Amino acid sequence: MARPLLARLLTLLSSTVLLLFGCIPALRAEDSPFRIGIFAYQKPEIVAEQFAPLVRAIGAILSRPVEVAYLQPDPLEARVAAETLDLLITNPTHFIELQERYPLSAPVLTLTRFAEGHFVRQLGSTLLRRQDAPPVDSLQALEGQTILIPSKRHLGGYQAFAFELFLAGVDVATITWQEVGTHEAVVEALARGAARYGVVRSSIWEHTAQRAPEAIAHLAVAFDQTPPGYPFRVSTRLYPEWPVALLPHVDDATASALISGLLALQLQLDRTLPPEWIQSGIGCCVRGGDYTSIRRLALAMREPPFTEVPVTWRDIWRQYRLALLAATAAFALALTLALVGMRTRALYRQVDHQKTLLTNQIAETNTILEALNEGVIVQNAADDVITYCNPAAAALLGYTPDELIGKPSHATLHYAHADGTPFPRTECPIFQTMRDGKPRRVDTVLWHKNGIPIAVHIAVAAIRDHRNAIVRAVTAVHDIREQQRLLEQIIHLAYHDPLTGLLNREGFAHAL
Repeated sequence: MARPLLARLLTLLSSTVLLLFGCIPALRAEDSPFRIGIFAYQKPEIVAEQFAPLVRAIGAILSRPVEVAYLQPDPLEARVAAETLDLLITNPTHFIELQERYPLSAPVLTLTRFAEGHFVRQLGSTLLRRQDAPPVDSLQALEGQTILIPSKRHLGGYQAFAFELFLAGVDVATITWQEVGTHEAVVEALARGAARYGVVRSSIWEHTAQRAPEAIAHLAVAFDQTPPGYPFRVSTRLYPEWPVALLPHVDDATASALISGLLALQLQLDRTLPPEWIQSGIGCCVRGGDYTSIRRLALAMREPPFTEVPVTWRDIWRQYRLALLAATAAFALALTLALVGMRTRALYRQVDHQKTLLTNQIAETNTILEALNEGVIVQNAADDVITYCNPAAAALLGYTPDELIGKPSHATLHYAHADGTPFPRTECPIFQTMRDGKPRRVDTVLWHKNGIPIAVHIAVAAIRDHRNAIVRAVTAVHDIREQQRLLEQIIHLAYHDPLTGLLNREGFAHAL
């Protein structure tokens, strides 16, 4: 009897000890602070002010103190490696980088930001320029420029914009990227004139305009690509906002309470948003977004953690496709030439001879046309655009040939009758010839560059291609102002006395 009783007592004692020690971690977890690491993409004091409402909300949800560290990427990574963080909030590319090195799961939540009366969950890059810098109509205009950025590890401050340049065919290596640390430093250095262009993440322009408008008084947003409904000025496509990720050692109860609490808080903020949240610009969280586009960006740009990824045939094809195609075509051409041998060389000699003859004929024709006193104008049948104009025609109308080439013929030269009334294009003999192919000769007026009508005689003929389709019209222009003046003088002399200028007998008879 004693031994079974003793065994039961020992079992009860061991169970009590296990239960007691099993509860100790939970009790300690409830008493210990919940540790949050947040990427300091701006000055830490500004980031702390923005995230203050969210940090207080997390403490209230978990009913425990919260300890927050606002750090740059490297110190944040050190805290992740040492497992001294429970929650990580950082930019997407930095999270992808950490995910490749540490056992981090996919983000459970995505941060939201509040602007213009609603929450946004996407970000991009904003290109800023000094107002004395040229506007950026195309990204190719930035080749060879110096551009200020916070760092190359910032998604909105560098990577999204660099990827946009990459997709546009701009060699990113031709640009001098000057890293200055933070988005505020980019704005400040740009305002001082350290460079003419700078890149910051979306929302920085608007927040700076609200907090310190004098800092951007001489700056402007360049290459604006803001999509409809997005409240921030942006120069690139959009990517998911910052991931909010729990570290693997966080227990399920804490994780469940935090995730459900933050999602519920977001729904509440959608209905009613307190002033402190509006002022901070940081919202709460929504369900974790799809960060596949971020991974594709990092892979394409060879950004960390993919700087040493082996080069694949697909990468070679994507980057050197045109060169490979050209090399393949050159090889095929060389092989063909080798097989054809003498015959091919003979054909090339014949082609070169024909080319020389054609070149000489073209040169001779151009010389003749340019030497003519008569004007010659050639128009496209499809769009009425002038494709050739010899010096005589240009001089007659007050232009140079280069000024007329590329302009619409009718709208530039033949838009009105001599009395100034509009001349419909459908009644224009040039237009009619380009439609039916019939040659036409007619006296009309063409309009001088200074707005004076010039009396001319034009002869229009259609030019057809090998399929007999009308592709152009050639118009010969002859100045008839002198003829008209002489005709008017003859008519005047027929009815007036040459000495007195008064009506003669024929003039009186005609008048009666």
